Amino acid sequence: MKQIAKWHRRALFLAVCCIASEPGYAGNREAIASTTAPSAVSDKPTRSSESLTAQAGDPTAPLVQMQLTYLYSSVVSDSSEDAEQFLLEPVIPIPPSRFIPLTQIIRPTVPLLKDPDGKSGLGDIDIEHVFIPERESWGTAGLGYTLTFPTADHRDLGAGKYQAGPAATVIYNGFQNWQIGATVTQSWSFAGKSDRDDVSDFTFQPIANYLIGPWYIGIGDFTWDYNWKGNQGWNIPLGLQVGRITQLGTQHFNLSAEVLWVASRNGDGPTPERGVKLGFVWLLPE
Repeated sequence: MKQIAKWHRRALFLAVCCIASEPGYAGNREAIASTTAPSAVSDKPTRSSESLTAQAGDPTAPLVQMQLTYLYSSVVSDSSEDAEQFLLEPVIPIPPSRFIPLTQIIRPTVPLLKDPDGKSGLGDIDIEHVFIPERESWGTAGLGYTLTFPTADHRDLGAGKYQAGPAATVIYNGFQNWQIGATVTQSWSFAGKSDRDDVSDFTFQPIANYLIGPWYIGIGDFTWDYNWKGNQGWNIPLGLQVGRITQLGTQHFNLSAEVLWVASRNGDGPTPERGVKLGFVWLLPE
C-alpha cells in the first residue's frame, strides 16, 4: 500500500506539471478548434458528447487530454505474482503557426510499473510527436518521430537505452459511425548502458471504434510489437473496450474499461497473459 501511495503522489505531481506546461493552451483554443474537420466532428458545439466521442478516439484530433490508465494483468513467469501498470499520458496539441504550418500532437507516456517479482517504480518514458496536415474528407494521417528515455528506477522495469525512430498514424472516417486506423512506430537504440541489449522494436496499434452517441465500443488501445533482435516474434494482445463520454459539472471525461488476452507472446521472460484495463481521461476541448 505504501508503494501504491507513492505512485499516486508521483502521478498527481506529474499531471499538474504536464497541464501547467502545455504550450499555447490558453491562447490558442480557437486555433485548435478550427483545425477539426466536419468529417471527424459533428456540427454541434465542441463540448457536445457526440463531438468529443469522435475526437477522443482519434489520435490525430487536436484535443487536449489528460489520460490516466490502470492495467492489471496475470503474467506467465516463475513467480506467482501479477503485474500492474499505471500510465500517465497527456495529449498536447499545438496549432499551426507561420513557422510550422501543421498541427502537432505530442504524446508523452510516463509509466509507473510493478513487475511479478515485486519491483516497482518509474519505467522508461516515451514521447511521440506527430505532425498532422489539413484534414481530408476521408480522414487524416500524420508523420513524426518517437523517443524513449531510460528513466526506469530498476533494471527490470526498462531497457536501459536511449531510443528513437519514425512514427506514423492514420484515421479513416469513410464508414458511418466507425473510426478505423492505426499508429505504427519503429525504435532503435543509439545510446545507453553498454551492458544492456540493443533495441530494435516495431509497434503496431490498430484502431477500430464504433460510435453510439456518447458511447463507443472498440478493440482497445493495446499495442502489438515485434522485437527484431533475436527474432523473438510478435507480442499480440487482443482486447474489447467499452467507454462513454460523461459530463461532471462543466467538465467532460472519457471513462472506459477493457479486457485483454494475449494471443501471441514473444521472448522467454515474464509476459502478460490476460488482464483488465481501466481508463480515466480528462477532456479539455476549450
